[in-house]
Amino acid sequence: MKQKPTTKWNPEFDTGNCNKWLTYLKGQNLIRIEDNVGYLTPPFDIVISNGKYNDIEKTYAPNEEKGGLMFASISKNEGRILLKIESIEEITNDVETAFPGSSKKGSYFPHADNYLKTLSKNFSETDPSQIKLPIHFHTHPTRDKFEDIKYFTQLWHPLNMSSADIRVSKSRHIQLNNFSLFYLNAIITGDYNEHRIIFYGNNVTPENYTGEKAKQMFTTFKEITGEIENENLRRFTRIALASLGVAGAIYQPLLIPRFVDEFVYGLDKKEFWGKLKKNGTTTIHIPFRSLEQENK
Repeated sequence: MKQKPTTKWNPEFDTGNCNKWLTYLKGQNLIRIEDNVGYLTPPFDIVISNGKYNDIEKTYAPNEEKGGLMFASISKNEGRILLKIESIEEITNDVETAFPGSSKKGSYFPHADNYLKTLSKNFSETDPSQIKLPIHFHTHPTRDKFEDIKYFTQLWHPLNMSSADIRVSKSRHIQLNNFSLFYLNAIITGDYNEHRIIFYGNNVTPENYTGEKAKQMFTTFKEITGEIENENLRRFTRIALASLGVAGAIYQPLLIPRFVDEFVYGLDKKEFWGKLKKNGTTTIHIPFRSLEQENK
């Protein structure tokens, strides 16, 4: 990014409706307050129905980044918070205007006016239980170039999170007087056949994201190697893997932390991302991860 945007887009809502909503969330123990900053209280599940998958599929494009806002209802099921995606609103990518020299092919920045109007409509509800939690999302287009190693490209797709994405996730919030409620953020990646979604921000992602992956590289190497052997890869595929750089490229997306008190990695573990199901419901599990642990 070559310059700061000229248009302010972090919304400031001073309406009674939004204040009632925050009071409702705090009363239901759905958010946690630290130094006048609100975060969702993990653990929680994010549910995406097959109907919403169709909306996501329409938003995804293979040659440019798109994005917008998802709106989720918040409830509790047997003591666990449930976020159910109720609607998806695409918002025009304005990055080429906001940041001259940038391209829609590599960056997403929402059109400020449309972004604020979409949020304002959500907070027009007078019943606080009917106001939805906004989740900012954008897409990272990827193409399946290596059909002979489809197994690995599928795992490669979920993660294309840049340092800029993580940095922006820390500044995107709803501001109410002296109180801020941070958003959840989502990235959607895929190819021509399938799509995956990854959630981060709102106290979900550690600050030193790349460092946490690298720290676990050697402890997971044997496990991943075993998984490769189980796949009985053909000789051609092994050569392709070697040419791509196994540890630096193919393995990197596998080193995704579960964001619990002790980072646990592995192909057989549930992560905070998931393949979006065309027929059925996709559930993303966000486990408990304490603020105290993060600040140690």
